[in-house]
Amino acid sequence: MICKGVEIDTAWHARYTKLPFVERGRTRLGVDCWGLVVMVYAGEFGVGLPLLTAGYEHVSDREDIERLAAGEKRGWLEVAPGHEKPFDVLLFRVMGAECHVGLVVRPGLKMLHIEKGKETVIERYNTPRWRPRLRSIWGWSE
Repeated sequence: MICKGVEIDTAWHARYTKLPFVERGRTRLGVDCWGLVVMVYAGEFGVGLPLLTAGYEHVSDREDIERLAAGEKRGWLEVAPGHEKPFDVLLFRVMGAECHVGLVVRPGLKMLHIEKGKETVIERYNTPRWRPRLRSIWGWSE
């Protein structure tokens, strides 16, 4: 598969499964949901995304995270549902705030993500749990 002129290993996601959850984590020792995106984009594309570790203390600070994410859309283009591709970022509303992200693995079906207290996993995002929470999809444009 080719993504913006870069050869992509279709099993890339296997390198990022079973990582532990760590608040504001940005390394293989542990990640939160944005930390996972940061790690994947650095590892697969050499892209240094903003760490966004300042401005919130815990993943339960949902409104602070939503505010940080809203201010960091430079370099991203919104993607229409049904047109997402691997590595696009899915933004979900959780407990009243747009504060959770996952990475598209299989368009329309599967994402790589992490939740507090769990490891990184591949999960379907077209389920009754996730589909109603999906607010937008973002593709890296730079």
